[in-house]
Amino acid sequence: MIDPHGAKCADLRKLLQEIDENFEIAFDYDKAQYLVYHNESLFQRVPYGEFTRTTFADIRHTVWLNKTGQIIDYVEKSGDKVAAAEERAQSLYAESLAKDLRRPLIENYFYGK
Repeated sequence: MIDPHGAKCADLRKLLQEIDENFEIAFDYDKAQYLVYHNESLFQRVPYGEFTRTTFADIRHTVWLNKTGQIIDYVEKSGDKVAAAEERAQSLYAESLAKDLRRPLIENYFYGK
């Protein structure tokens, strides 16, 4: 059941509409999450208990990026950062595997195990 007045939606609505007057919010009791709408389209789902100052800051930042036309650049930069982090993690994993594989070979060579 989705209720636009449940789980303190009125208080959260005021805070969201300070960011932009086109925000609306409702609470989905079945999934225990808030549904945040902007211009009558679903903007974000926020689990119950996770609506924090950080969430509001992220929403404010996203709205600012949209208004200034920087959202595409931001998404591309974020994607590049994620790809670089994944590549680093993969390299570290490969290096770790190589060390683990080398250890028994060295022990066998030096100690005959």
